[in-house]
Amino acid sequence: MFGVRAFCFCIFVLALGGCDLFMPLYPQDHDGEPNPWVGSWRLVSINDEVFLDTENEDGISIITNTWTFNADGTWGAELVIEFDIEEPGQYLYDFGGRYWLDGSNYRLSIGEGATFFETAEITTGAWIMVGDTLTLTDDEGEVLVLKRGGID
Repeated sequence: MFGVRAFCFCIFVLALGGCDLFMPLYPQDHDGEPNPWVGSWRLVSINDEVFLDTENEDGISIITNTWTFNADGTWGAELVIEFDIEEPGQYLYDFGGRYWLDGSNYRLSIGEGATFFETAEITTGAWIMVGDTLTLTDDEGEVLVLKRGGID
């Protein structure tokens, strides 16, 4: 009988392995240090392609570029982009989700509450912070660079 219970417990633990119970929610202190992600950020580049804060030669202006990571493990991004080509106007891109940190690894859910995502998407990878620059490299090799302080 003990063998069956032990086997069932192992199956239960393995089933939970993919859920959030085993991914620490960083908003709590980690090694006595506060969560360094908390605050407002702006997107600087994606895969070394600079995300401009001003109008560029293609007629695209970034009006708002604010990414916010909250102490409760939620995050959100608001981008207002103005196009002066084809269909001129300002367009709001507002999305967010939850995030978890475990040492130098992160897990980010994207799309919770966003209208253009059908379901939340999860991305994982490694992060490093140098000064006021946060670099996220996901498991697929995509690199996002954020700088502290949003643009409104």
